[in-house]
Amino acid sequence: RNHSEPFVLGIENQEGESVEYTIVVLLQQFETIDGSETLVAELELQTFERTIENGETVELNVSVAPPAVGQDYRLTYLLYTGQSPSDPSIDNAYREVHLWVDIESQSQ
Repeated sequence: RNHSEPFVLGIENQEGESVEYTIVVLLQQFETIDGSETLVAELELQTFERTIENGETVELNVSVAPPAVGQDYRLTYLLYTGQSPSDPSIDNAYREVHLWVDIESQSQ
């Protein structure tokens, strides 16, 4: 069964003007290969667009329903000013935040 977990993402606009942001949520799977963490799979879970006024802080409630069970997953939030590119990544994001998660099965 898919079980969603809620997360809250806070965005504070300190740009000096109103900004339209795009947020891309990725679930990335890593494996240790030759002693280093290597990205082996990536799934774009959600994309949001929000206009935030200068000085305003917005909290977005994001529910994530992982598609698989396992370890070494990284939940990554990418922030873009304006539209996101067709290949969103940490390298081309304006800001990013991530957390490592282990996904366990839910027994009922």
